[in-house]
Amino acid sequence: LVGPVLAVLHLYGAVAGIVLATLAWALARRGAAVWLPLAMSALCLVSHFGVTRQIEAIRELVFGPGGSPEIALRFQHLHPASMAIYTAVGLGGYALVWVHARADAR
Repeated sequence: LVGPVLAVLHLYGAVAGIVLATLAWALARRGAAVWLPLAMSALCLVSHFGVTRQIEAIRELVFGPGGSPEIALRFQHLHPASMAIYTAVGLGGYALVWVHARADAR
């Protein structure tokens, strides 16, 4: 269940970041209003095509009978990396709201 949901979230986030950066540019907003959603988009792509793909490749070994300490250690590094990216994108969303709220207040 987690894999398909994450795939949709990652790809949606990547597209949404590009759309948000384009809208910010169209509103004549620069700086963080443009680069922050692009950075969030890039993080979604890194998570999807990098970290999550690696986790998927070793998932059966980690939780199956053919596991090894090396594979378990690899998973113990990848999963926190995935969580850190997820957290960074979430915090980036709050920062982006603040950036646009500040621009609207002017």
